[in-house]
Amino acid sequence: VDDALPQILWTRYFLECQGYEVKHNIIYQDNKSAILLEMNGKGSSSRRTKHIKVRYFFVKDKVDNKEVEIAHCLTEEMWADLMTKPRQGKGYKQFRAVVMNCPVEYSDQDELLHEAKYD
Repeated sequence: VDDALPQILWTRYFLECQGYEVKHNIIYQDNKSAILLEMNGKGSSSRRTKHIKVRYFFVKDKVDNKEVEIAHCLTEEMWADLMTKPRQGKGYKQFRAVVMNCPVEYSDQDELLHEAKYD
């Protein structure tokens, strides 16, 4: 979150300067420990998190100012992981269907047969 937050805020400020109202600026996170740290700051901090406190306290400050909201999203539904985590089976087919605008049960073989039929 801390890596993407400057770009998210810049986009929000840009849209507001153009006259658009940003009602909800939601950042989805699949790590519940990170969400606690981002929302509670020192309340969720420990010896093991001291090295990252500056990053998450910046996020906490923006959450407190209601500039962004943090919401939990299941790992299986996390779009940000599409290009970084391999998917298999049903999960792969569902993501492919949405990204490529094709049926979930899409088959290359069926597509080739369909093209040959109309050529």
